[in-house]
Amino acid sequence: MRTQLQSAIDQLGISQRRNQGLQNEVDEVRAELEQAQRAKRNAEASLEESEARVEELQTVTSNLTSIKAKLQSELSTVQTDYEELSRELSVSKYHFQATTTFRRLKS
Repeated sequence: MRTQLQSAIDQLGISQRRNQGLQNEVDEVRAELEQAQRAKRNAEASLEESEARVEELQTVTSNLTSIKAKLQSELSTVQTDYEELSRELSVSKYHFQATTTFRRLKS
């Protein structure tokens, strides 16, 4: 009977060591899970920040594209006005020279 008792005690010790080993593994896995969850939350927060920044930059790009189109239109208008003024100046210069020449000839 003593050998059976000793055998049961030995089995209990083995079971307790095995249980402790498994408990240590569970604790390690829990710690790794918590670390992975923190990393996931950090990655999700970073993703949200990046998405917000992308949206902000898209808005800025859209606004700049609109401003560019407006400036190009205004530049085209200024170029047209300049060309018109240049033609008017040439005509005025021609008339001035003709008038000056006519006055010289008349005098």
